[in-house]
Amino acid sequence: MKRNTFIGKTISRLAAAAVSAVMIASSLSFSASAQTFDTKYGTEEIESSSWMGALPDDIKISDMSIPGAHDASTRNVIIGMGHFAQTQYFYINELLEIGVRYFDLRVCCDDNGELYMCHGKVNCYNCADCRMTLGDVFAQMRNFLRDNPSETILLQVKCDRYDNNAQNETWNFLKDMADGGELYYGDHVPTLGEVRGKMYLFSRLDFGETTQKDKFMTFEDGNIFKFRSWGIDVHNFSGGNTEEKTLDETAYGGVHNCVVNTEDMYDVPKAEKWEYVYNSLVGPHNAAYYSDAGKDVGLDTFNIIYASMSYQNWYEVALRVIHPFYNLFSDKEAMVWPKEGADYINPKLRALLEHNPTLYTGCLVCDYIDRSLSQDIYMTNFIDPADCSFGYTGSW
Repeated sequence: MKRNTFIGKTISRLAAAAVSAVMIASSLSFSASAQTFDTKYGTEEIESSSWMGALPDDIKISDMSIPGAHDASTRNVIIGMGHFAQTQYFYINELLEIGVRYFDLRVCCDDNGELYMCHGKVNCYNCADCRMTLGDVFAQMRNFLRDNPSETILLQVKCDRYDNNAQNETWNFLKDMADGGELYYGDHVPTLGEVRGKMYLFSRLDFGETTQKDKFMTFEDGNIFKFRSWGIDVHNFSGGNTEEKTLDETAYGGVHNCVVNTEDMYDVPKAEKWEYVYNSLVGPHNAAYYSDAGKDVGLDTFNIIYASMSYQNWYEVALRVIHPFYNLFSDKEAMVWPKEGADYINPKLRALLEHNPTLYTGCLVCDYIDRSLSQDIYMTNFIDPADCSFGYTGSW
């Protein structure tokens, strides 16, 4: 469904053209920087569109550092709502090309049962200014995996406007994908080799009183029924451990016999948010600590760290909206838009990764992730802790 204001479409197209020019320039500069490195897995050429191809088949996907995009479909939102709702520079296919492999997707449903992308009450649009559907998103992902069969895509799917119809329609959409072999369909945390060319689901769909047994798939092997899951249930998504300001447990056990730890404290002042992110990466109880603790008891551990934030002090919001000059002297600590949060957090992440190039990050999910930050995250998979001198110094 097209937005019908001439001015709106004109502004959007001009903005899209400007961003496209920047992305083309960025792509050209990167094509010259794809390099061959002596990594801990041997001599490999590593490019952002196919970086997983340089990793061995036997690595568990829970043991990998994976760049992620928070509210990944928000490159183009309705004019006037960008401060609130936009969280990315790029569209889905472009995020895939720069190396992002974990996608936070927010879905809602219209009266006709069509699933489309949103961020809260704000709808998302594609580069043609048409409402972006869930089908559009997965079409781009299918095309990418067809062209890059060495890769896998991790999905976190949530209905942002609580609606039972949206929950059920989304589940049925994903079930069809699982039946078609596009989603990993197994009873354990897979190795990368098992999920190359496929997608892996973290479901934040909430079915109220519906039992997990009713929604997870089963198959018949002879006369024995076994449970197999095509998704990990993470609908109880924890913001974090507020005492230690680090990760907290979101899911334990289940069909995949794994632990999922998360940090998603988005509505806090930016200095406090950085404390959560820092502790989750290098504090005493960080992602690597929880990963090792899980292995000690025979569990694979996913660690999902959100570096995104949007601290909403509504008094400040109102003043920013109604007062044309308030931004010049507003309290930047009292209210933080997603872009302001990213401008504060992302440079700190880059500096941390440059000084810790072998750091295990788990799934590190960011606002306004760009090519260099994505590379800094996924390159931690390749650098040998015994030899950090092969030439990678952060941000290629």
